[in-house]
Amino acid sequence: MPPDSISSKEDRAPCGDIGDFGGVLFVDGRMHRHINLSANLGYIFNSNPKGPNDDVLLDRPDELLAGVGFDFPINERFQPIAEVRSTTNMWRPTHQIHLITIQLKLLGGMKIYPRRWFGFGVAYRRHLNQQDDGHFNPTDFNLPTLSSAQMSRVPGRGSW
Repeated sequence: MPPDSISSKEDRAPCGDIGDFGGVLFVDGRMHRHINLSANLGYIFNSNPKGPNDDVLLDRPDELLAGVGFDFPINERFQPIAEVRSTTNMWRPTHQIHLITIQLKLLGGMKIYPRRWFGFGVAYRRHLNQQDDGHFNPTDFNLPTLSSAQMSRVPGRGSW
């Protein structure tokens, strides 16, 4: 149903009127009998969730996607894989949320084909620039403590 025919704003989807859309271009080629190279490049237009008064709740950035991958078909049953992926947050992120501008990921794994028509894969993903405690300056969060034995007199609230 088009958004114009929806009777109230409460009935609309939380992600805005247009939704998210994008496209990805890819290329794949065999460099050697046992080496394949693949690359992709894409762009995702993200819409923003809005509140009942059309207030933007979260200003999500658009995303530029890029990746380069190698797979090594050793034989018809076993294939190691490796890939480097990046997601770049383009303009307009919510300023109160500090998103990583470029997210880099390294993936490594393997595909196993026990039968010609059946296969499964196992992979490990490592974030190369993740934001953990080691990426921030140490801060001392010593807060003053209040003793439960402290007593204070509030005027107009009884006597001691």
